[in-house]
Amino acid sequence: LQKILEVLSKKYKILLLDYSNNIKLILDAYLRGQLLVSLSLCAYYSLFFYFLELNYSLFIGVFAGFFSFIPLIGIIFSFFITSILAYLQFVDPIYIIYVFIVFVIGQLLESNFLTPRLIGEKLGLHPLAVILSIFIFGALFGILGVIFSIPITAIILLVFRKNFINK
Repeated sequence: LQKILEVLSKKYKILLLDYSNNIKLILDAYLRGQLLVSLSLCAYYSLFFYFLELNYSLFIGVFAGFFSFIPLIGIIFSFFITSILAYLQFVDPIYIIYVFIVFVIGQLLESNFLTPRLIGEKLGLHPLAVILSIFIFGALFGILGVIFSIPITAIILLVFRKNFINK
């Protein structure tokens, strides 16, 4: 970045530094929001696995909550591991259904409430914009698109606001 700044004129240096600072703020807010979402899911999963009387419910809940950071793959892997542990503990297939219900409710909570509120509001995105960006970038770029959809949308909105609205 330093070599790029040496070549640029003062006007573009200021512009580049402004964009880089704003993008840093966006990425910081996204990571903090994602951490809050993961911690909320850790508490949710731990609590409900405790209610199901699943051994090591705290560990499994923390594992599932933090693994939810990886869209789709994390939740499928967490569900698979938790289902195996529940079946081995209780030897009753009904507990797999209970675990499935806990994960479905957790995902609904995360995608419809936690992510739009904890991440979208910090980035200045409407909850509908968050959900749409996840769908659009997921369809275009797969799992990596889902992971980076919210910060990319916030950066695109930043550039749009600075270039078209503030002029």
